[in-house]
Amino acid sequence: MTAVHFSVRGVPKPQGSMRAFVRGGRPIVTSTTRGLREWRDAMAWQARASMDGKGILVGPVEGSITFTLARPKSHYRADGSVRPSAPAHPSGRPDIDKLLRASLDAMTGVVYLDDAQIFNVQVAKAYTDWAGDEPGVDVFLKEEAT
Repeated sequence: MTAVHFSVRGVPKPQGSMRAFVRGGRPIVTSTTRGLREWRDAMAWQARASMDGKGILVGPVEGSITFTLARPKSHYRADGSVRPSAPAHPSGRPDIDKLLRASLDAMTGVVYLDDAQIFNVQVAKAYTDWAGDEPGVDVFLKEEAT
């Protein structure tokens, strides 16, 4: 069984909707999410570094991905503690499925051949533990033994 584990620090970006238009007679397709390319590049770079000489995963893949988001300032008291009324888990944007899609696409061709190999993945969104903590993503993937 081959396993890959890595973390990326920074604000996770969702795979936004695509926008298509024609410029100079040529079709152009772009994402509506600012910073998506940089986020996917950071994911791919960290994933590549975590492979540490292991071959790309070619069999069925399962694992877990946890996105950590910064709490809004309104969740904190003046002394820096979290307000009792603050929600325990993020329930708004970004959508978890769009975060997952951007991350799986970033790892395609780096960790595994195609994200279609993923047969089971547990995905979660959480808040950072304290105000100074940096958001990001933690990824653990393993190839099913065949």
